[in-house]
Amino acid sequence: MKKVILFWASRPSPPLELFTRYPQGPPVVFFCKILVVLFLVTGSILGAQPGNPGQGNIPTGGNGQGNQGNQGNGPSFGGGSITLAPGQNPSSLIPRFARTARRLSLSRELTLSDLLILRSILLDRIGYGGREIGLWAEASGNFTKEANTSRVTTGSMIAALDHRFCDHFVLGVAGGYSHTWSDDLSANAGWGGVYGIAFSGGWYINQTAIGGGDGFTTTRDALGGTAKANGAGWFFSEITQGGYNFKCGNFSFGPYGLLQYALSGNASFSESGSNAPVTVRGGSNGSLVSDVGLDASYTRGKVTLKASAAWEHEYKDTTTFTTVNLVSIPQASTSVAGTSLGHDSAVVSAGISYQLTKRTSLSVGYNGQLGRRNYESNSVTGSIRIEL
Repeated sequence: MKKVILFWASRPSPPLELFTRYPQGPPVVFFCKILVVLFLVTGSILGAQPGNPGQGNIPTGGNGQGNQGNQGNGPSFGGGSITLAPGQNPSSLIPRFARTARRLSLSRELTLSDLLILRSILLDRIGYGGREIGLWAEASGNFTKEANTSRVTTGSMIAALDHRFCDHFVLGVAGGYSHTWSDDLSANAGWGGVYGIAFSGGWYINQTAIGGGDGFTTTRDALGGTAKANGAGWFFSEITQGGYNFKCGNFSFGPYGLLQYALSGNASFSESGSNAPVTVRGGSNGSLVSDVGLDASYTRGKVTLKASAAWEHEYKDTTTFTTVNLVSIPQASTSVAGTSLGHDSAVVSAGISYQLTKRTSLSVGYNGQLGRRNYESNSVTGSIRIEL
């Protein structure tokens, strides 16, 4: 990372009495005039503005006084002065100082992608062939990557309890916790949800709803230092899945489809620790995806192999926009665009489970989202299920 530090220098104007005392311009005054002209020309080339009422160089310290008595009414920032041209709108400064602020929307982007991963994990583990009551828990590690950004790692824990009420219906509750970290984000999230499965013969339909909240810390390189902020967010998702399983001995397979709606948002938060911190306005982003795919499983003795593959399509806009303003200019804001993700991808999963005892099984698996523009996700999971 390169840091560029700009220094502004100002000099007092030459004594005006040199021009009033010798109106004809003696030689000494003549050379003084030449020096003044050179000084003004040089100052113009360097971007300095001659003193005008209501304008001027805005000094550090925020006293609102420009050089030579000029009244500087613009914002002030530590570490150096910032020049506003005559009539310049202060909001024009925002793109300059918030050019790295697009990553401040990462928490919302990650929440939406994490909900897709969580859905895959839940649907892989939810079962309807066991005893009356089932208890299961799972740990997972997710590795996601957006174009031109650092890799994001998430570790999570999930626990669930479901009950089979009759031959055709299962109802369950689930909850979990996750911790996410990267070079510029650290987040902790908790969630809870319910799911229900109705099935008859080879047909089945699953309805799942989850919601929760998160707290996060952002870090980014900004003007004159590192800007940090603490924020909080929320999320919700609803998933409907249906399909049919064909059975042939120990082998089963069938088509399935699903529709998932997700919504993620955050409250306003402000940075500190740099010379030009920004305030991020509260906002939300939505996602609506559909999957059409095929899953299959094969059981031999105590071992069961599972795999699935689907085409996923995102219907909503995949670019996250964040509204920010400099803390010193709350009335002027701008929108900063995050990474634009693709709309189509392949969703794949594979796993193996082992029936440890009559009522206990262990499993490990993989879930991935591949082929999406500017985005890739890979997850490794391990779980235990106990039938009561």
